[in-house]
Amino acid sequence: MRTATARRTNTPTTPAIFGSVLLLALLGEMACGVPQTAALDTDCSGKCEQTVTWQPPVCGTPSAALSSDLPSICDHVAVERDWSCAADLAEIPPVAFAPHLVGARCRVDLATPVEQLACWLVQDDRLTFGSFKGKLSKKSRVPSVEIAYAKFEHPQERAAIVLVTGRTESYLKYAELIRDIVERNADLGYSLYILDHRGQGFSTRLLPDEPQKGYVEDFDNYVADLDTFLRTVVHPERHRRVFALAHSLGGGITARYLQDYQPTTDAFDAAILTSPMLGIAAVDGKERNLVGRAVEGASLALARGLVALGRGTWYLTDRDYDPDWGVWSCSAADGAPRRCDEGEGEGNSLTHSLTRHEMHRWLRLYEPRIQLGGATARWLVESYAATQTMRDAGRSSGIEIPVLVLQAELESIVSNPDQRAVCAAMPNCRLEVVPRASHEPIFEVDEIRSLYLNRLVTFFEAHLDG
Repeated sequence: MRTATARRTNTPTTPAIFGSVLLLALLGEMACGVPQTAALDTDCSGKCEQTVTWQPPVCGTPSAALSSDLPSICDHVAVERDWSCAADLAEIPPVAFAPHLVGARCRVDLATPVEQLACWLVQDDRLTFGSFKGKLSKKSRVPSVEIAYAKFEHPQERAAIVLVTGRTESYLKYAELIRDIVERNADLGYSLYILDHRGQGFSTRLLPDEPQKGYVEDFDNYVADLDTFLRTVVHPERHRRVFALAHSLGGGITARYLQDYQPTTDAFDAAILTSPMLGIAAVDGKERNLVGRAVEGASLALARGLVALGRGTWYLTDRDYDPDWGVWSCSAADGAPRRCDEGEGEGNSLTHSLTRHEMHRWLRLYEPRIQLGGATARWLVESYAATQTMRDAGRSSGIEIPVLVLQAELESIVSNPDQRAVCAAMPNCRLEVVPRASHEPIFEVDEIRSLYLNRLVTFFEAHLDG
């Protein structure tokens, strides 16, 4: 085994707390040393072998021990299922080769598995795409807001899952998960619904002259869009059960929905919130150092000042999409930099899976329409105000459906203490820690991702009958 010392580029400063989190997933069968012309249905189960220095968790071994006394996801994983795996990539496919994804004529002899998976997503007859009109703010800079979505309706459905994504993400990012559920585990009988939040993905950008900027006039517009999606797209199909699966920003949006809409709509039967944005780590989290909190507190004060001066569209310390963000490398025995093996090195604030992170980076170049940069002053102020409402114990005490909060042990983007506090205020909430995971367990190395997905299934299966 090669020895390695990991190094990585500097992570961006929050206030763009979720900057550069676009479309990690469309790697599909790029794993396990599969040739680039391999068919989509290649089964890589059990074939992923890693030579790493960073040790992912294996339930029941010391490597899965948590740094806290909180319940572990390891305590509840039951039936093992066949999920996609990722292995070391020799290099990223040349960006110049690939045509634009959406609207391109998909070929059967595509050069890379990521293109195969992308075309499967946009052309499979079982998946349909659409849009609906979102709420228009009085101060909107665009004449209308179209919210893009994708859906798969299972012919023998047992339940529907509504995926509520994080900042900067598009439904394309979740192609690997969609295929895992639609094809690899079709016996689950899950339909899937997913939307792109306003201002990102394929939905309308809210600053037409500066489409790279993360911006929203009012955080509650995100919540209203989710309500419209549920009323007009999801619930007309009259599902037996409807579950929420929400990540990061999507977890915060879902929490606000459960506070304000769920008591009257009864739209969800259960919810999983993964690394939910119920507080910003650097601003709210008590586990960050004093210097970091002071710097970020000053950034929040600056953002409020810019909004008050009518400069809410300005970045603070962030910028447009940066393809080099978050890339890490390792050192060879002679000290020269080299590409890390899958799962090797420190990782970044999102994941330890270099394969998935590099495919994320490659896909943003492959389909530039989904690129998004950092957050603006207005986005930060709106999001911080919304998290204060999320932490209102009185509002959260009225959320009666079963809720599972899956907390990343190595979280550095959102606030883990706030997740614990909000969950404690809900009468039917359980919080579990995903060992050794960074902010995105669903896009982590295979061992962590499999733990996460198996726990997802055991939770939803337990609530199929109420």
